[in-house]
Amino acid sequence: MHHDQLATVGLILLAAGSSSRLARPKQLLPYQGQTLLRHAAEVAAASPCRPLVLVTGALHDELLPEIDGLPFHV
Repeated sequence: MHHDQLATVGLILLAAGSSSRLARPKQLLPYQGQTLLRHAAEVAAASPCRPLVLVTGALHDELLPEIDGLPFHV
């Protein structure tokens, strides 16, 4: 089977959740000079998986800027 005949594999990045025990959104914690969400989103975008889907939940407006410029469907 040739590469172009392989099935497309998508990726869903789950970034929903209120982090109530932490008292602040885990998705926005700093990690290696960026937020945890941005890091995970960049790793996902570098993969061959398509489409990329981000699930944001109640924190949608706070999280959306973290994927700016990346090929995600929200």
